[in-house]
Amino acid sequence: MYVNPFKLFEELSVTPDFLGPLIIISLIIVISLLEGYFWYSKVDIMCYNGTRISLGSRYFSQIATIASLRILGVVMRWFIAFGIFWIISSLLKGQGEHSSLFSATGYLFAVYLLHMTIDTLHLLLFMDSMPTLKVHMPYSILLSERLRESLLSNMISSWMKGGPWPLNTIRMYYAWFFSLWNIVVCFAIYLSERKLSPLRALVASLATYFLIMFAEIFLVQPLFI
Repeated sequence: MYVNPFKLFEELSVTPDFLGPLIIISLIIVISLLEGYFWYSKVDIMCYNGTRISLGSRYFSQIATIASLRILGVVMRWFIAFGIFWIISSLLKGQGEHSSLFSATGYLFAVYLLHMTIDTLHLLLFMDSMPTLKVHMPYSILLSERLRESLLSNMISSWMKGGPWPLNTIRMYYAWFFSLWNIVVCFAIYLSERKLSPLRALVASLATYFLIMFAEIFLVQPLFI
């Protein structure tokens, strides 16, 4: 997948593989749970009545529920990606079986897996150099959950700006790299698995990338974030 996706998707058009995507998705779930714990383990909340809340402990106690939501989110992304690929390839007269296309779209997560791994290592290195964020909420018991999360998000954002090096700027650069890589992988699927011409594959890959991005923003994120 990382060396020659064109060869991989050509093989998948003949012999679909579902074990690979399932392993990739499992790794994504594990890494995403670790990343969430890294964030929350550095935050302590002191309520108005003197109660101390460790977000890391609360996160760990809800790990089963969080993991279930992460699994549902990834599976939903997989089906959305498959639907978009199937519609576009059908409009452009692509060839191939539904099972091979479903297998191929599962391998899209391989790029996301590498992106998330690098992002988590980067985050861990950054967080290790930062002190614990202590949040004092004098009237937290009267605040809605959404307002508390908004206040906490703004505090974390301000806290990150005081870091020893620009985390968000560096993350933005390699995020662009992985976005371009996703387009290349979409192109490889249309060219090698759907057997489209290079020009049609290029148009289809660009359209697919933006449709998946819009679906992520308007369908997936409102449900799982």
